[in-house]
Amino acid sequence: MQIAIIGLGKTGTDMARRLRRCACEIIAFDKNSQITKRLAAEEGIIAVNDLKELVRKLLPPRVIWSMVPGGECTEDLFKELTKVLDADDIIIDGSNTHYVDSRRYGSELARHGIEYIDIGMSGSVQGLNQGYCLMVGGNKKAVQMISPALRILAPAADRGWAHVGTHGAGHFTKMIQDTIENGMMQVIAEGFALLHNKEDFEFDLGQLAELWCNGSTISSQLLDEAAKLLKNCQDLQNIVPFVCDPSDDRWATFQSLDQKKMAPILSMALQQRFNSQDNENYVNKLLAMMHNKANNRSIG
Repeated sequence: MQIAIIGLGKTGTDMARRLRRCACEIIAFDKNSQITKRLAAEEGIIAVNDLKELVRKLLPPRVIWSMVPGGECTEDLFKELTKVLDADDIIIDGSNTHYVDSRRYGSELARHGIEYIDIGMSGSVQGLNQGYCLMVGGNKKAVQMISPALRILAPAADRGWAHVGTHGAGHFTKMIQDTIENGMMQVIAEGFALLHNKEDFEFDLGQLAELWCNGSTISSQLLDEAAKLLKNCQDLQNIVPFVCDPSDDRWATFQSLDQKKMAPILSMALQQRFNSQDNENYVNKLLAMMHNKANNRSIG
């Protein structure tokens, strides 16, 4: 399969590598030409210098996967692509775009005859080796056309990816998944804070976390990461207890208000992130470590 990737941050670069290693022809563009040159030398991708060259290299119907940040960057890119693409070409949006904007993009691009697919992606830290969880929104025919790439990027051809609905559905489900993840991190951090404060027993928190990773009903990928972090440093003395409040958390909280449905854990997890920005305590330090690790950010 031939596919173009625009935006070669950590996730975009790893996607390009994973697809190329499974014999896909990858045309890549990033404003930082050093990244594309390195990928060309290491993986044999085709590096291009601008969007017009990228389009010329692709056979119709063209498939272009955007991994630029959501918001203004995505908006500007799509405006440029509509000038150079043809009817039946496909744009895939892999950013954390608000699902309301995803639905709008689908309608606007359809007026040019261009197919739009929104994909919520999870698991980017280990995606290169283990694959990504892919939540796909868009028209069925367009999704079928890109399914060979989805099977490669997912953990396995028959699992870890799904067509979950029409335009916006992929980003909506990713928004909810992110808020669930943040709620789980919150409760893990609070539980270990209670263990840390119980000085009578002098608990080895790394040992306990690793213990619960094996056979416990709360075993999870997040707990695995907590175990690794706590094994190296359970006092967290040098950790800055600052956790950003992702847009997904705010959007999901607004969604609960729109639906008039209670979501107290998700809402409190968001409030705790606000609290972390001016309050130093163990919960916030561990939460910051887990959040940064899960999002491939530096710790401390």
